[in-house]
Amino acid sequence: MDMIRSRLRHKKVLVVLYDVNKFDQLKALAGKNNWFGSGSRIIVTTRDESLLLSTYIECKIYRVEKLNYSEGLRLFSHKAFKSTHPSKEYEKLSEQVIAYAGGLPLALEVLGSFLCGKNVNQWESALDRLKEYPNKEIMKVLQISFDGLKEPEKKIGIRILIDKSLLHVDIDDKVWMHDLLQEMGKEIVREKSRNEPGSCSRIWDYDDLCHVLEHNMGTKVEAIVCCPVEPKKLVCDFEAFSNMKKLRLLIIHNLVLEIRDGRTLNIEYLSKELRFLKWHEFAAKYLPSNSQRGGLVEFKLWLSKHLWNNPIKSLNNLRKFEDFGVVPNLEKLILEGCVNLVEIHPSITLLERLTILNLKACSSLKNLPTSIGGLKSLKFLNLEGCVSLTNLPEDLGMVPYLEQLVLVDCRNLVEIPSSIKLLERLIILNLKGCIRLQNLPTSMGGLKSLKVLNLAGCASLTDLPEDLGVDVPYLEKLCKPYRLTRGLGGGRSISREVDS
Repeated sequence: MDMIRSRLRHKKVLVVLYDVNKFDQLKALAGKNNWFGSGSRIIVTTRDESLLLSTYIECKIYRVEKLNYSEGLRLFSHKAFKSTHPSKEYEKLSEQVIAYAGGLPLALEVLGSFLCGKNVNQWESALDRLKEYPNKEIMKVLQISFDGLKEPEKKIGIRILIDKSLLHVDIDDKVWMHDLLQEMGKEIVREKSRNEPGSCSRIWDYDDLCHVLEHNMGTKVEAIVCCPVEPKKLVCDFEAFSNMKKLRLLIIHNLVLEIRDGRTLNIEYLSKELRFLKWHEFAAKYLPSNSQRGGLVEFKLWLSKHLWNNPIKSLNNLRKFEDFGVVPNLEKLILEGCVNLVEIHPSITLLERLTILNLKACSSLKNLPTSIGGLKSLKFLNLEGCVSLTNLPEDLGMVPYLEQLVLVDCRNLVEIPSSIKLLERLIILNLKGCIRLQNLPTSMGGLKSLKVLNLAGCASLTDLPEDLGVDVPYLEKLCKPYRLTRGLGGGRSISREVDS
């Protein structure tokens, strides 16, 4: 360490450190910028971003991009055909390989070398096997980052996985993982319980899920994500879920669940550790009010034709979620397409952390609670297609962080509460197709952040508020009904004013 400093501190050098995975390596070889002369450059390749950030105060991080299709095809063809492009009979098969590799150079090189010299039948057989059994050479290299994690880190911490380049956050703040890294994770799970899916911590395979539910197993299961490409049917006793005490993540899609003996799906059998529930064609007719799910953060149901069908009569005949207080930490509530949902219980105002409420296409929904001011964190409220909805809560303006209010095709909505002028953070107000809406509040000048106001198809609307063009400074787009000829007040024009 001292020798490096003494000999190189006055020299302009280029230092390249490859595949660094420990802090001590950086500390010993290039611990500080002042070890080297002015103008020196240090290039470090690593899978662990945190090493760089903890060692150098100022550093530029370059994340290697995936190869695009053309680049991937060129690299693969070089390995598989010793040319820049596959022969015609291999073009379609090569496309499958490129899609499987997902722009990962390692995978393209390994698969190209493996398939080189093989005939079409051998290619097809190999690609079929890859779908079920990933290439071991690729998995071995990909697993290096995972093996470098300490044991507790393998169970928790998205930030750690991002630092280790196992996860990536895109420009839309969505967490993304390469398909082959997902396969690596699945292979790690398989290796621990190759012959007994009931001992797995995670289940994604339809046949494995059938096996586990059929035999009332799954005591170690923490996550189920079962989304077959083609719709499938699963017949079971829902009580089988009761053994999954550790279940925290449940995502069901394209899977129709049928309960034996005509019984009703009872959500009480689901683990109280559940944090995320996403279920397409949810089959339950009710959600019990005493169902303690305090840790549930995200709740998504789609096209649930049976949920909350009739008013509550007794605890044995619940037809709606009577007490949102049992899920106080809920952040997203998505009940899209619940066509028989007729009301939202007033206890929803207890959800102070709720940021998204999506009730799109809940066509039987007639009323929201008279007060929703308790939704202190709500940013997005979607009531599109709620054709039975006649009014909105008077204290709608008391939802301080609301940014988007979508009321498209609320055909029986007659008026907007005057308190809406208090929504200083509202950016989008979409009232398209509200054919019975007769008036907007006389004053909307408080909508200081409003950028988009869509009134297209509001055939009964006769006028716009006088202060809309004066006191709403950021309004960029206004779509108004064609019969409404008067524009904005104050002689103001905007960049996109559209008659419909």
